[in-house]
Amino acid sequence: SADMSRVNFITYETLQEDPQNQILGFTHIGDFKGITTAHVSCWNPTEFLRMMKWGEQSVPMRHKEVHLVNVPSAVKYVIEASKSITSKKMRDRLQVHVTVQDLCKKVDTACLPKELGGQIPMVDMIESWKQELAAKRNTLLALDNMKILSDRSIISRNGTDRNNNNSGTTPGLETMTGNFRKLEVD
Repeated sequence: SADMSRVNFITYETLQEDPQNQILGFTHIGDFKGITTAHVSCWNPTEFLRMMKWGEQSVPMRHKEVHLVNVPSAVKYVIEASKSITSKKMRDRLQVHVTVQDLCKKVDTACLPKELGGQIPMVDMIESWKQELAAKRNTLLALDNMKILSDRSIISRNGTDRNNNNSGTTPGLETMTGNFRKLEVD
């Protein structure tokens, strides 16, 4: 599960380097075709739920939509459990499609691989992505060297710091919450 998580975060870190992606956000598409019990057992429920929560709350990206297709019944239970810890906004953006045709009605097929109704074969998309990752290798490695200098102002949504203490701060004094497309300061 750690390797799968790392691959996802490398993908997101690379995509977030593009200012257009930062502005427009991301539509996630997950194809679960071929998923077996062995794949599901790589994750324990706590790890999966933690990954979902971190993905929503800690990764600085705009999640526009999440589309899942070919979802086995065992995975549907995990998805339902994950909905309980995500925001209403994310729950509303999550769509599970029964068929690929249903997915194609909701997503521009130009973005999909040939195997899901698009034009470009998945193998070509993967090769193109490998080349892009190789070109951005140094940037990705530099991100690993970044450090948080202080976690003093990091608080959770429930108003507690990382030690579970009530932050006790006046809103806006040490922290700001929300999304800002444009922030002007005099």
